[in-house]
Amino acid sequence: MQNLRYAAAYYKQVLEESSKMNIYAANGIGVVLAEKGELVKAKDIFSRVLEASTENIECVLINLGHVLLALGKHGEAIRMYEKSSANKSKGSLMVQNYIGYAYFDWAKEAESMEGSKVSERSGC
Repeated sequence: MQNLRYAAAYYKQVLEESSKMNIYAANGIGVVLAEKGELVKAKDIFSRVLEASTENIECVLINLGHVLLALGKHGEAIRMYEKSSANKSKGSLMVQNYIGYAYFDWAKEAESMEGSKVSERSGC
């Protein structure tokens, strides 16, 4: 945890000393927040970075996808992953893996919810 505090401090210093928003430092703060489990704050930071940027930055889109997936927003996460690889003809294999995992996790969650509905009805 101490190293996360150091990382956050350096990212904040870069942001304070830059005349313009440094998207890489802001992205770094979002990553630190996500690692600390502050997913809603991380989501907000990544969203703000995307709004402030004139381009879709792949790493920010992927990080936002990870946070959305952790929040259980599978469809939104998949859209971020797809958007991150939109500039490439086929998308990177890494991003394709993220998309595959998001669909897998979504199916697992749906199956789990179906199972709980069945057990609620059966009185188990």
